[in-house]
Amino acid sequence: ERSSWGIDGVAQRVRNAADLVLFLDVPRWRCAPRARVRSASNPFGTREGLPPDCPEWRIVPRLLSIIWRFERLIARDLRWEAARAPERFLVADSQASTEEVVAAVRAHPALAVGRGA
Repeated sequence: ERSSWGIDGVAQRVRNAADLVLFLDVPRWRCAPRARVRSASNPFGTREGLPPDCPEWRIVPRLLSIIWRFERLIARDLRWEAARAPERFLVADSQASTEEVVAAVRAHPALAVGRGA
């Protein structure tokens, strides 16, 4: 039996393999300032989830580049895929829907998020 898993990433190969894809469809005018604030809180430290010795200042230029190009390079494809396979995608496009999506992820039968598993 294969384990079920979900992602919040954008790589096509990973999306194809995932049981659930979480797409936070947030406009760049909202996303970029949030990324800057998060990075500014500890610019010389390494945030949890990043490789060792990877301070925020190293990733900010790349992160802002991804945010800026995301709509043109990835978002349209994600929306198209989500429309074709709604059972595999959870899409949040506002703060309210983000909260609904988090609740849906926690309740998703294929995932054990927040249930001690």
